[in-house]
Amino acid sequence: MQGEEPVDLVVYDRENNTAFLAEVKSAPLFTLPLAVKLEPDEDAVDEHTEVTLASFRGAKMGLMVPTIVGDAEDKEWEAVMYYFSRPYDKSDDYFIHALTELVADEELGFLDTYLQTWVRAFTAYTDKTKDDNIYWLTGGCGKPGTRLWSHATSISDGKTSVGMDRTDDIKKGVYQLLKLRMTDVVNEGIDVKVGILSNAHAARHYDDYISPIQNVMWLISDLEDVETTDDLPAGTPVHNLYDGIITFTKSYTRDGWLQQIFDFNG
Repeated sequence: MQGEEPVDLVVYDRENNTAFLAEVKSAPLFTLPLAVKLEPDEDAVDEHTEVTLASFRGAKMGLMVPTIVGDAEDKEWEAVMYYFSRPYDKSDDYFIHALTELVADEELGFLDTYLQTWVRAFTAYTDKTKDDNIYWLTGGCGKPGTRLWSHATSISDGKTSVGMDRTDDIKKGVYQLLKLRMTDVVNEGIDVKVGILSNAHAARHYDDYISPIQNVMWLISDLEDVETTDDLPAGTPVHNLYDGIITFTKSYTRDGWLQQIFDFNG
């Protein structure tokens, strides 16, 4: 889609006449492999044999989830398959319906398995636990092994990191928050909050990128030579750089209303 999109998401509280305008910055933790079940020769890829598929129409598709199996003393990772209940049909909403049904099937247990893997992967990502194999499937993990010219074990920079750890998103988000505050809705008598939504907080880059700016406040003025608030007209409004960075893992808020409505642990 081309053209300007003023905001990714709006949450409006009618009772309090308050709106949250949010940019969504959500780099994934990892991406599950999409699998296609081969019929009738199910052993065709046992030794990575090259297979040509003329069409996916009618194929049985699903997701592979890395899963820890075994007892406490003998655990190992295993690839567990979860197939969709419907064959592939090329419709625009095929994967939406297929994934919805997969998540809703409590008996199959896909969601519980996925969340267990996600939590373990996020812990490995956060702590940089390179001896846990799931670490090497997470964003920003780099490449196993060492560079020829150094002892570094990663080729990744912050651009591929997870959630709000993606440094490009943090930098772009700062401008977008400033721009959101300038939207027309601010002049409609609505108490407006601005912020960012993400899947995960800046687990690695908080100290470097978020902490130095979390208490920044700003104002709009066309006056020259303004050095202190005494140089401003009385009642000049000031704004938080962000009122909240809301994520499923940890949120940073500078506003009581946001803290209340996005209390995921309440």
